[in-house]
Amino acid sequence: MSWRLQRSAAQNILSAGLDGSQIRRPPTTRCQFNGGTIVKAQSLRDEVARLGDIVKLRLPRHLADNRVARTLRELYATKSACAILASMPGLWLGEIEIPHGLPQEEGQLSLRSHLPSPDAFQSAAPRLLKAVASQDRNEAVRALAEMGVFVLSPIPEQLFGRLEFCVGSVIGRARLIPLVELAILAAELAAYDNVAVYLADAHALAPGPPELHDLHAVAGVVALAKGLEEDATKHLAESVRVCREDEYARLTCGIRPFNLMLAEKLLERGEKAAVLKYLEQCQGVWTYAAKQIASWVEAIQNGRAPDFLAPSLRDVMDKPTTRIRDLTLRSVFLAQTPSAAVHEPNKGARSGVSEMLARNKRDVAAAMKGKLRTTRN
Repeated sequence: MSWRLQRSAAQNILSAGLDGSQIRRPPTTRCQFNGGTIVKAQSLRDEVARLGDIVKLRLPRHLADNRVARTLRELYATKSACAILASMPGLWLGEIEIPHGLPQEEGQLSLRSHLPSPDAFQSAAPRLLKAVASQDRNEAVRALAEMGVFVLSPIPEQLFGRLEFCVGSVIGRARLIPLVELAILAAELAAYDNVAVYLADAHALAPGPPELHDLHAVAGVVALAKGLEEDATKHLAESVRVCREDEYARLTCGIRPFNLMLAEKLLERGEKAAVLKYLEQCQGVWTYAAKQIASWVEAIQNGRAPDFLAPSLRDVMDKPTTRIRDLTLRSVFLAQTPSAAVHEPNKGARSGVSEMLARNKRDVAAAMKGKLRTTRN
């Protein structure tokens, strides 16, 4: 059965109460990131390189046709295309007519990839950078079109309609993985009505600790958009609490990058105490980043802005190509676990850590070789 978003359920998902408050929304236009590190971190050249990596990504043969992998690739390519447009200098794209709309047959959505071919992208990308440097607007638009940027980043209604269709093609509990990523993208684009729907559907699929970590961060961003800072700080605290419940939670959260989107926004609102507590607790879960987190804590305590953009192992883990591979493997494991088998903290977790680590290592090795049993996805 195909997946349909139940938009009426959106009204009940957040403790903040989406039905009673006004949310500040941007005008309907091409995707535009609502703050956060995604725009500030990267130059246009870096964003072009990111999209190029996604376009050229080659997964192992047994994962290449996996629906989760295809959906994640489409989603991250869309995010990169949006970041490219957001990184364009000045008001370039507002001053000239640019193509828009998705290539559809008779108005029907399809699972056909909207990514350009690697050869087309490789030809157009240098021309875009050259056109920007020489302030040649028309050539820049032509290059962006050949790179697939306009097709990947149409007006929000088309963008989310396409991505929802892709997510809906994933069968069973594995749908949780691209659904969480879609919720994150919607929050970054300030599409808060969409976020509420995605959160509701994600919670219905029994998310584990790493998914809950991201879902609480997203819910907190929505609360902040409504001016509910107290609710946002509660979501921040909960986002790290779910990763500290036991060793299983620490392991599954710790092998994925921690989410900074809500912490950064709260810090901008002056919520230093909540962010400091969050970062200090993150040190016990993401031990590989403990030293860097300590430097952020010290900066905040001394009244300085933490350098969240400093190069780190977290950046490597958060690269789109890395995320696509890791999340696809995670979906394979989720697909084998029924929704009813929800994680119960502290039930023998501490005594079985070594066994859990060994099993995880075996499963990852089997998945990479295509020997782990998978579902119809």
